[in-house]
Amino acid sequence: IIIHNREATMDCVEILKSEGAHEVGGIMHAFSGTPEVADEVIAMNFHVSLGGPVTFKNAQDPKEIAKHVPIDRLLVETDAPYLAP
Repeated sequence: IIIHNREATMDCVEILKSEGAHEVGGIMHAFSGTPEVADEVIAMNFHVSLGGPVTFKNAQDPKEIAKHVPIDRLLVETDAPYLAP
């Protein structure tokens, strides 16, 4: 399962929980949630993916997520040309 949500993180997490997504796992593409939400999705067998904007100087939240997520659950990707490579 690959999830890319905007402004619906908690709704997505609740749907994933109710539908048993932990059985198959997946990727939270272009993750923009909090460290606590990252923990929830990791517990559901998901990877957390950050796009190119994590490299921007003022991207403090994505940098905190990158520090927080275990390296074996962290992905870096692009959605070029819509996200920076």
